[in-house]
Amino acid sequence: MNEVEGTEIKKLFIFAIENQKKGNLKIARETYEKILKFNPNIVSVQYNLGIVFTELKENEKAIKCYEKVIAINPKVADPHNNLGLIYYELGNREKALSYFENAIKINSNYPNAFNNIGLLYVSEGKFEEAIENYNKALLCDNKHKDANKNIISALTFYKSNNENPIVTSNNNLKKICEEISIDEFYKNENLRKLFQKSKKILSSIENKFNFIDNEETQTYRRNSNNLNCERHHDVFNNFKIIPKYCFDCFKIQIEPKSVVDLIKLFFIFDKFKFPKNNWRKCMIELRKGVPGTYKGFIYCSSVDEANQILSIFQPFIKNYLKYDLKIKRGCTEFYSSFPEFNEIDKNKLNFMNYNKNWQKIESNYDLKNNTKKKKFMDSVSGMTILDFLIISNWLNFAKIINDLSYKDISEDFYYSSFIFDTLSHQIEFRKNEFMC
Repeated sequence: MNEVEGTEIKKLFIFAIENQKKGNLKIARETYEKILKFNPNIVSVQYNLGIVFTELKENEKAIKCYEKVIAINPKVADPHNNLGLIYYELGNREKALSYFENAIKINSNYPNAFNNIGLLYVSEGKFEEAIENYNKALLCDNKHKDANKNIISALTFYKSNNENPIVTSNNNLKKICEEISIDEFYKNENLRKLFQKSKKILSSIENKFNFIDNEETQTYRRNSNNLNCERHHDVFNNFKIIPKYCFDCFKIQIEPKSVVDLIKLFFIFDKFKFPKNNWRKCMIELRKGVPGTYKGFIYCSSVDEANQILSIFQPFIKNYLKYDLKIKRGCTEFYSSFPEFNEIDKNKLNFMNYNKNWQKIESNYDLKNNTKKKKFMDSVSGMTILDFLIISNWLNFAKIINDLSYKDISEDFYYSSFIFDTLSHQIEFRKNEFMC
């Protein structure tokens, strides 16, 4: 390669990287491929092209790029790890694990591979093994954002005795929650004391780990059934059809009148014994243009089941909080495209049934995508670190929309730049929704 070619390659490489950062993946790909015509053995170009192909979901081409990098320089951990991620997404557990382990053999302090092995174990419902690997990732780098996030998430399903300080703090949070009976949660002073004790527990480790900047805003209590909502939303967003599964999804929607009532509902959802341990969640409303402020949902498989649950649950919660309540079908996002889907009475003429012509679209989608369902376990009871961080986000939300009831819980909570940024263009709308 002469000096002129070298200068041209440098210019092309800078141009490709700039476009890759901007998300102009097609231009980046074409530029990297142009460079490789000069010299197919430039490791950085092959590696970046592999990343581009991965983002374009052209997995076979990405695999070839990473294999080329390894052939040129087998002692670099990153391409082994990236190949592991591709095979993980493709559902090839053995190859994924093999490549992650190769990365660790090359670099024993490589946190990404330990974290990814943890993800693999979670997908199999092996939470103890997952937590062990997340812990190894944090021993390599205690500020590793994904490992922090993933270990906290795993603890919502599994009670671990791992000596990781996050695990220990999580167990201590659960203990103080267990000391309070469900009849005591409606007293604001008890909630305030609980929040203060919880904040004190986390303050001992907040500077050691990178877990405070949490973007989750929905608390869940789950059973072991995977509703596969991510898949269903992807089908709707890409093809503007409602998946068949969603036609049997009904929800009891509870709208608490304040953030304090939302927190009370969270604890009620945690402690109340539902007939089928139904999925339930509490959330703040952040979706642009979607009405409402605070919401709780109980997931049901029919209107009849929803009414059965209401018969035992509604008399209970009316003693604890102020709220509005209704039964709804599926997700709000569906209603703008299919208004009739909002009808829950199957005897009404406008009650919407599944369009059988959509079945082929769904089948083709599943053939092209790895739709293997993630394994779930029943959620553990008691407040977890993730729950506490989510409640902190709720308090940020309440403060912004002038719901002053947050002061009854705490004025000392973790600041959330995520909540402030998300609400920046809808503050007046949310304030008006709260006042309704």
